[in-house]
Amino acid sequence: MRQRAVDEGVPTRADLRPWFGAVLSRRALRLGLGGALALALPAFAAAATARPAAPAADWRARVTERLVRLYEAERRGDADLYARIVRNGEATFDAGGRLLVQLDLAAGVPPAAIRDDELARVGARASTRAVTVMDVDVALADLPALVRALGDRLQVARLPYRPTPLAGPTTSQGAAQVAPPASLACTGNDGSGVTVVVLDAGFEKWDAGVASGELPKTLGTVANVGGTHGTMCGEVIADVAPGATLMPVNGSTFAVVQKLVAQIVDGTIDARVVSHSVIWFGMSFGRHEGPVCALTDKARQAGVAWVNAAGNSGGGNFWTGVWTDTDKDGHQDFGPASASGDKNLLRFRQYGGQIKLALDWDDYTLRETNLDLHLYRETDKGLEFVSSSVQQNGVFVAPFEQVVVNSAKSGIYVAVVTGKKTRPGLRLRLVNLGGGSQSFSVWHGAGNVYDPASCDGVLTVGAVPTGQWAKGTLASYSSHGPLVDGRNKPEVVAPTSVATSVGNFGGTSAACPHAAGAVALALAMTEDSAPEVAARIIAGADPIALAVPHPMSGYGRVQLDAELGGSQCEAEAQGASCTTSCGSAGTRDCSATCRWLACVPPTETCNGVDDDCDGDTDEGCPVSPDAGVTDDAAGVDAEDIGTADGGVDGEAGDLGSVPTPRATDDGCSIRPGGDGQGGRHGLAWAALVLLSALTLRRRYRTKT
Repeated sequence: MRQRAVDEGVPTRADLRPWFGAVLSRRALRLGLGGALALALPAFAAAATARPAAPAADWRARVTERLVRLYEAERRGDADLYARIVRNGEATFDAGGRLLVQLDLAAGVPPAAIRDDELARVGARASTRAVTVMDVDVALADLPALVRALGDRLQVARLPYRPTPLAGPTTSQGAAQVAPPASLACTGNDGSGVTVVVLDAGFEKWDAGVASGELPKTLGTVANVGGTHGTMCGEVIADVAPGATLMPVNGSTFAVVQKLVAQIVDGTIDARVVSHSVIWFGMSFGRHEGPVCALTDKARQAGVAWVNAAGNSGGGNFWTGVWTDTDKDGHQDFGPASASGDKNLLRFRQYGGQIKLALDWDDYTLRETNLDLHLYRETDKGLEFVSSSVQQNGVFVAPFEQVVVNSAKSGIYVAVVTGKKTRPGLRLRLVNLGGGSQSFSVWHGAGNVYDPASCDGVLTVGAVPTGQWAKGTLASYSSHGPLVDGRNKPEVVAPTSVATSVGNFGGTSAACPHAAGAVALALAMTEDSAPEVAARIIAGADPIALAVPHPMSGYGRVQLDAELGGSQCEAEAQGASCTTSCGSAGTRDCSATCRWLACVPPTETCNGVDDDCDGDTDEGCPVSPDAGVTDDAAGVDAEDIGTADGGVDGEAGDLGSVPTPRATDDGCSIRPGGDGQGGRHGLAWAALVLLSALTLRRRYRTKT
């Protein structure tokens, strides 16, 4: 069995052991490690020269294995392993070469209890104090001393959880698509009075946006570092809701996010919307579990609408399935066997750029299974090792592994997952978030929504390119459900592929701030809570699918109508039908301030109704030229007038000088309360009948 694996170019467990020795020493430093590694290597070189003796091992029981191995790599001078951990773990260092470390404190120990002076005595300093965790900067050589100084107050020290910004290709602006100016540019309806937290990563040129007016209302300051992802998010929100106040927060670590939510809950920060265009790995498997979802729950309970990008893993760079190892070689079988029989390989073509593979598995509660992720590149001589995740078996191990390769060579790459203590039915997820990659050889489109987009109560936003907005064509990369527990995400979709002053902006990262701006607009004109307004936006979305909620597009496109925007009507709405005060059908126009004007009655018509609501009926209607007798005026048929006396046959000529009535308005009846003409006609006819009867009586008496 092992021989077959070797023949197919698949690594066995024995093959993996030497990677951390000779193979890594030849390769790891050739990979681009970015700014973090550039800062880390001088500190590493100095520490490697000193080669301090290893302290007692007791401190390791309170430190995750990845951080322990980083410490040991520096102490032993193992540059290859050191570089790989820095790159894959996205470790960051300050200007003095100190590493940012997250301290998870023991239950009941607030970060404020860890004093600055005791940190300084062991060469550390506090970076962020949150609620149950805090970030500190510490030299790796001082890590054991820090752990010992904290003692039982420390639960575990780890490399911080780091967010992953979501971005993609862009071309135009979509603010008017979610918030039509005709319905929302009235009476100052611009989001004034609402504070939106732009919780993101990368705020370069934010200050330039403030100076130029692209970011007209901001609160607080932020370091202009780390790229422009957060700045572009802010500009999109400002385009949709220019009156809203934007508060930029660099959520680079979990401690920063936890502190922010705590300040919102206690009222220190008066914010009603959080726009978050990033995702977090290693927190949960998408069942509304884990620490990030706990924070979004607290924010919602405090009256905040949390708006989150769905993710960009829907277009071929995501795989999910259960652990399968039919040949018992310790490797995941990703799909059916190919012609070469390499069923356990997952291939993809790379055209340069960055490779960022993230693997997690459904073991966040038990944490008893350990998987490792390895990356190879195909060459004429077979599979060439590129990199691997940092293998770990220690304390507080999250079911998450990552491999990052910057400035990757073009070619065909192969992902391999190896496992220990696996169990039947164990679910896995693997995603490539780098750029310049084609689809996996086996991939799935659903279930690729990560925290906090997968959390209940979060307004999760998918993406529709601005050019496809009318058609409602979902962006191919837009992540969607159903999730592992069957829930549908996202709730809505919003425009992507937009232009900002600092560059084009796409992905669900661009869609998210459009929806956040829409929530701010609606909030500015209502007394409802932000979660209630978010629910109204979901209910008022313009459906794309025939049945909603749809697992790909949710309830449809975000579409602020006049009511949601605080207006009564759209400014161009003229001549709309309405009912007048007297019940007739009138028309009304929309004012320049998007308020309905009075209902205008129609002109009077001769229909027996007071159409114009002036109290008179059919005024101005012409009177019939026949002022004589109408057939129905007194209930007498003109053709039977000869029998008016009850059976005496009289001919028309017998009436002498009485004119013969004409048949006018046959079948009509007198209208009570009319203009009085019917009453006068009736009296005249009665008099005529009486005169005729008297005349006939005289003639009868004369003959007898």
